[in-house]
Amino acid sequence: MNVNTNTTVKKTQGRRKIAIKPIYNQNSRHVTFSKHRLDLFKRASELCILAGAEIVILIQSLKPQTLFTFGHPNADVVIDCYLTGKYSSSLSSSSTDKFNLQKNNQYYSQMCKDLKAEKKKENYEDVKMVNIDNNLYL
Repeated sequence: MNVNTNTTVKKTQGRRKIAIKPIYNQNSRHVTFSKHRLDLFKRASELCILAGAEIVILIQSLKPQTLFTFGHPNADVVIDCYLTGKYSSSLSSSSTDKFNLQKNNQYYSQMCKDLKAEKKKENYEDVKMVNIDNNLYL
């Protein structure tokens, strides 16, 4: 019986499914919340630009007092349009669209900077945790 054992072994784990379960560590929970919130806003912004969609996203933070919103062209206008069923003619003006596009681009840039800062902070905390485990202190 000849068995061919020429199988290749993967060097990396690749993309794997992550089990969806609650995160109990407060620091990890906050970092995960921030990353996913920024990613959600980024993707919503891309959808608005590509498809011309009007989107409102409301997210309540882990802290009950904090509410994050994203809206294109404006959260209040889109909510009013949804509640009343009437499309505001002021949205169709090109000057309003240009202003909102500039405002959204500035917001998008700020969110990207915040995401990079969160990633740097997480990487620093990971290094600190590894060094503590190895009995080395920063």
